[in-house]
Amino acid sequence: MTIFEVIKTLMKDGTNRDAFINGDAIWEPCPFWPPDLFAVIGTIVEQSGCYTFAGPSLDDSTEHKKFLRRVKEISNEWKRDVDVPRRLQALWEKLLKKYGTYAIDGVVAHEELVRILLTMFAVADEASVGIGWEPDRSKPKSPPSVFADYAMLSLTPDSDSKVSKLPHTPYSVCAFVPPEMAVVLPKSITASVGCTVRSLSHHLALLPARSQVKPSWFMAQPYNVAQNGLRLLIIPFPFTVPDKSFRLSVDPVELTKGLHTAAFFKLKQMWLLTKDRKRISGKMLVEHLIKPLLEKARIVGDGDIDAVVMPECALSDELAYEVASALTKENLPLLITGTLKNIKGRARNSARTFSFLPGGAGGLTSIQSKHHRWRLDKSQVDRYGLSFARSSKSSKWWEDIDISERHLPFYSIGKDLSLTVLVCEDLARSDPAMPVIRAVGPNLILALLMDGPQLPLRWPGRYATVLAEDPGSSVLSITCAGMVDRSNQREHNPLRSIGLWGEAGAPMPRQLLISTSEHGLLLKLRAEATEQHTLDTRADGTVTQMLKFVSQTPLALNNPPDWL
Repeated sequence: MTIFEVIKTLMKDGTNRDAFINGDAIWEPCPFWPPDLFAVIGTIVEQSGCYTFAGPSLDDSTEHKKFLRRVKEISNEWKRDVDVPRRLQALWEKLLKKYGTYAIDGVVAHEELVRILLTMFAVADEASVGIGWEPDRSKPKSPPSVFADYAMLSLTPDSDSKVSKLPHTPYSVCAFVPPEMAVVLPKSITASVGCTVRSLSHHLALLPARSQVKPSWFMAQPYNVAQNGLRLLIIPFPFTVPDKSFRLSVDPVELTKGLHTAAFFKLKQMWLLTKDRKRISGKMLVEHLIKPLLEKARIVGDGDIDAVVMPECALSDELAYEVASALTKENLPLLITGTLKNIKGRARNSARTFSFLPGGAGGLTSIQSKHHRWRLDKSQVDRYGLSFARSSKSSKWWEDIDISERHLPFYSIGKDLSLTVLVCEDLARSDPAMPVIRAVGPNLILALLMDGPQLPLRWPGRYATVLAEDPGSSVLSITCAGMVDRSNQREHNPLRSIGLWGEAGAPMPRQLLISTSEHGLLLKLRAEATEQHTLDTRADGTVTQMLKFVSQTPLALNNPPDWL
């Protein structure tokens, strides 16, 4: 495939839809929206492998200094004037006229072509600073970015519906390159290890065409939270998981001699019933569990709480909405919880994220289903003390859930801070989520689990360590106290570790501990400004934030209800 064929494939209607010649699309104008240029040039850079030539010559850095100066000048001009700068248009015309017929796999043999591509890629990235974030108006000397302002109108749920918005948000910030061809999302952290395209940009992430997983980006910062860090209230509900919550769903069926179908188990949320088997309501959970813990957390933390976080399958989907509705007046920006919902006989194990607007009106609600099934084996069943397997013919059981329609939302939760949520096994599997996470580099990865104690040497700790290195995200895994207690019932010296915190530079993840008389934990984190550099040595101006552990404080209810 040639360079021009790649451009025509990604932008089949031309690079300027307002300019046609005899009704035909044209590609002579340089794309006027930076993420579109980023998608096109980034695809060529990645497919050709020319990103390996980024950076100064080891013998003479003079030319590279000129490169950095040129990139800064052109990108600043673009941000100020919006119209494509003359020098950028000249580079685009040379790319088409002189090199348009060159094959992608031969790009690296032409030094000038590589230089053109790397320059245009860097300019598109630098011109996109602030896209996906609340614009920083506290720095009057910084060049204003109309691009960031316009993107905000498209990415904010309550923005003016009369304004013409980007057509592909929240799934891509491109204007004319469709997600079926390539996806571009805002970016938080630049990978500091390895040599890849994701190490070559600060502000935008180039993702594959939308296929196995559908990534998205939401601006969820209604209270302007996370200015200096985060205060998270972790509630490891349920505190008791009855044995009858696990039930045999399907036993193996013999297909041919020695070949059987898989066995499945299903969850029934028995912990959502009182002792007299009445349904626990959202109002009951808020009034008797969440609100009292919020009040204690605000006193201990000397400030407002940024998010309430609950583990995998903690609530039913219906109950999660009831809880969210009851929390609208609590001055709480975010509620993140695992949910379980049955649709036409099939269960959906999901994560629900609620973002509340001040005053309780409107807000953002999103859902993502678990991507991978939990598999229980005999040793796990024995450790958790589950009886459902006694009547089964199998020694391994898969979680009976629907795993279609894979989504992976990212949330902008404050100035230069983002998070994403994973559900249990999704943290351990390399695809489809991990390539996307490594490209976007969220500051915080929240893993909602229904697992045993969170220990550094167990699987959540191992995968947290990997992600803390690449892309450099902080990782918080939380599980419910009920499953920790079931797992610990045979231990001589059990640790009631309901969470694990891992961050870049830490030798080992940190355990988050509560006692049997405690019902929540306040986790305080600080945001530490860090300067990062791309493969071509561009600095980000210290806009990258790294979340660091400050403290953990267990919280206990004064009068816990008997249904806990």
